[in-house]
Amino acid sequence: MDSNALDAMLSQGETRNVEIKGPCGFQDDMQAHLAATIGCMANTPGGGTIAIGAENTTWTVQGLSASQIASFDPTKIMHYLKGRFAPLPRLTVAPVAHSGGNVLLIQVPEFEDVPILVTKQIASKTKVYANEGDILIRSETRECRRINSAHEMRELLSRALRRRSELLLTEMRAIMTGVAPTPPATPPEELFVAALPDWPAALDAWGGQRPHCAWWEVNLLPIPPLVRPLGAKPLLELIKTSAVRWRGWYYPTSGVHDEELVYLQDYLRFAYDADRFSERWQASYSGAFASAHVVHGDMVPQDAVFPHLPAPERVVSYHDIVYGMTEFFRFATSYAEGLGCEALWVCIALRNIDGRQLGSFDPSLPLWGVGTSSMRDVVQMHVWTRTELVSAWRELALDWITRILTVFQWPDADRSVLAERQARLIERRL
Repeated sequence: MDSNALDAMLSQGETRNVEIKGPCGFQDDMQAHLAATIGCMANTPGGGTIAIGAENTTWTVQGLSASQIASFDPTKIMHYLKGRFAPLPRLTVAPVAHSGGNVLLIQVPEFEDVPILVTKQIASKTKVYANEGDILIRSETRECRRINSAHEMRELLSRALRRRSELLLTEMRAIMTGVAPTPPATPPEELFVAALPDWPAALDAWGGQRPHCAWWEVNLLPIPPLVRPLGAKPLLELIKTSAVRWRGWYYPTSGVHDEELVYLQDYLRFAYDADRFSERWQASYSGAFASAHVVHGDMVPQDAVFPHLPAPERVVSYHDIVYGMTEFFRFATSYAEGLGCEALWVCIALRNIDGRQLGSFDPSLPLWGVGTSSMRDVVQMHVWTRTELVSAWRELALDWITRILTVFQWPDADRSVLAERQARLIERRL
């Protein structure tokens, strides 16, 4: 990660997958604190990153001293973890040079197929972080803690089973083809930025037009990268044939009046603005895809028929979360099939929801006891094989829907009800 990517990550603040800590060393009481955080990240969907050397309320880089950086010797860290976790969490330690000072990143991948268990109490002189037998996670509200509900345990075991199935499929594919897949040496996030370098600036310019609205962002990247780039026309045709139309419009949008579709040297750029819709997407000839659109409820004007106050006072629609996430996963699955890629990196974010309430515009479906979003952005990312997406895209969408609802203080949403709403969308019974 370079300094620009670091700034981009820090600008989002802490998330479920990113924890930011001020300058410190791996010594004294911080050893126990950081070890517990590493264990939490290893059991969290998508793993996580611990950024050390930035002020943890303003996210301003303060930098680490040479002695502090030296204390994060990977061998020393793994030795400390070895007697406290089984299986042992994986991690990489890398410094990032920044104008404000050196920052250290500890990147912790999600467990391979067996969740990480605490085998010995983790404690400093003043605080116990975990006891023997605990399974630690980092919650949607950015809290590092032990699993404390049957729902969380079921979710963890479900992920473990899926990851084990994925490993078995990979092993079978390697046996049948005689070639084992090679994981990318560069993190998918960096490959994505390299494939669509203009996307962040386009997103900032577009988002600034509606600062009070919530919006979706979807990023996709084939893993490993395509051997042969697509041409512009085949790429556009793939996007059109993969698009989903379950609610009377296409996601992603294309072929509409007043659209702006531009063919550039390395990618396609699309923009569309209407009274009740605003969307941007880009797609590189190497297969990377990015889209953003305002949540549909925020674009409806207030009137006698729709008396809801404008954003940010307007609720975020429960239906849009269920329907939107389902559409994104269906498109991602079709897109991966069309590319013929071995796996697909998927990153979906619901942004600008800090302080927004979850609700429903359907009077027949009132929501009781649902709270306010505890986060500005909910960002979820993972790499799935194409086979896994094809076989389980509905369940994967429900997993991510549930995590978003948790951010709105609804951790016990009935999954069967969510699945029924999802089925109504797919079967066009809305």
